[in-house]
Order: sequence, then C-alpha cells, then structure tokens
Amino acid sequence: MRMRWFAAAIAGFTILWAQSNAVWSAELKVLGAAPFRAVIPQFERATGHKLAIKVEGVLVLKQQIDAGEAFDVAILTPQLIEALIKDGKIADATRANIARAGLGVVVRAGGPKPDVGSVDAFKRTLVNAKSVMYASGSAATTHIERMFERLGITEDMKVRSKVIPAGGHIGKAIVDGAAEFGLTTIPVVLETPGTELIGPFPAELQFYVNLSGGISSGSKEPEAAKALIAYLSSPESTGVITAKGLERFAP
Repeated sequence: MRMRWFAAAIAGFTILWAQSNAVWSAELKVLGAAPFRAVIPQFERATGHKLAIKVEGVLVLKQQIDAGEAFDVAILTPQLIEALIKDGKIADATRANIARAGLGVVVRAGGPKPDVGSVDAFKRTLVNAKSVMYASGSAATTHIERMFERLGITEDMKVRSKVIPAGGHIGKAIVDGAAEFGLTTIPVVLETPGTELIGPFPAELQFYVNLSGGISSGSKEPEAAKALIAYLSSPESTGVITAKGLERFAP
C-alpha cells in the first residue's frame, strides 16, 4: 500500500515537473517597438523563456496585428494597446505600463560632438549638419517634424533630412556612414556598437515614447506571456531598464 502511494506521488511530481518545465522553456512571439529590444537578453536569462521578437514602427505593428498576424505579447504605445484591447486583440486585464524612452542625438563613435545642450545650440547643430537621419512611422516622427517647424528650420531640414523606416536601424545606418547625425530613442543608441550619444534633446524639445505591454487574446503561451509582462513591470527589471536608457513612467 505504501509503495503504491509512493509510486503515485512520484508520478504526480513528474507530471508537475514536466508541466513546469514546458512553461519555463516556452518561446514567445513578441511584436515590439525598438527600445524594448535592449532588455531581451536579461529577461531570457532571468526566466529561461526565449523571445522571438519582431521590431517595426509601432504603427506598422498595429497594422500587422489588425491584419491577423499572430503574436503572444505586444509592446507598443499605450494608445495602441488600448485600441487593440477595444478590438479584442489583446486581453483586457493584461495591459501594463513598462517604460518610456527619450530622444537623443547619435553620431558614429569618434565623430564630431557639437553642443546640443540648449535649444539654440541644438538648432545650430541641425542646420549646420550635412545630413540628419530619423525614422518614419515611429511614435516620435511627428514630434521631430513639428520640432523642425517650431524652430523655424523646416526648409533647411528638407535638404538635410534622410528618413528611413522605423525599426531601430538608425544606429547601424549612422555607423555605416549614411548620415552625419541621427535622431532616435536613447536605447537604440546605447544598444548599437560603434555609435555614441552626443546627448538627449534639450528639455524644452524632449519627447518620450511611452511603452506598454499586453498579451494577445489568442496567445498559445499565456503563462509565459504573463511572466514577461510581470518581469518588465517589476522592480527586478528596473536596474536593467535604466541601464538601457529607459525610465519608468506613471500612467
């Protein structure tokens, strides 16, 4: 009798262990904005999950989700996450604010480092640049173009601007010599070898890309997806997020 009980207990433990192991070795498909990419390795080491992440401009990712693309977790702006909840694409109770990324000026490492510490200095840097690159279809695109208008340099920037699709490739393009300066989120600069951050936008011109997460209502790995959202929202990840150029934000 005792042996049968022991054998049953062992069998039950084996089933539970297998189930737990299956969860903790899950692979999640994540559709995310470029700044989020910087914290992926830390999450994988901390949890054992693997992330297959697709990085595009947030508006492009929203369109892909609307068109039926499968995913487990989306990391987009709060407004787009809310829209996807209303459309039934993201489970209502899973939304969480994660972090925000400010904008900065990037150059190739060892390149010129003009002053961007004030509005006037930043304006001079822009109009004296040979070429300036930023992304289309990103959460920051409209802000950058309105900033040119606010500074009265729209016409100047038309001949200097190089615009590429969003997706976090500006750092690499700067390394490759595609433009003298890049305007992009600070985490994209920090994660790209061969680049250097001149500085953030002046406070009067700064813009923050807020990032929120949500779990697909059709996720095949909901428990692992919850683990990702929980990790990104937890104090445990704050040090990593800060080191990667992101910061927490209040709703």
